[in-house]
Amino acid sequence: MYRRFEEGARDGVEVLGADTPAGARLDETRRFFAFLRREVPDLLRRWREYNDAARQDA
Repeated sequence: MYRRFEEGARDGVEVLGADTPAGARLDETRRFFAFLRREVPDLLRRWREYNDAARQDA
């Protein structure tokens, strides 16, 4: 899902141009979704560990 947003933003940058204000915002959005795509798997792993520990303490 994040990759779709990333690709859509990339397409928008190509249409608008990276040197326009809207193109620059879309490029930042593209970078944000690329960041999320890399970070979410680790975040989910950490959540499972946290949640499992919380259940054991209950």
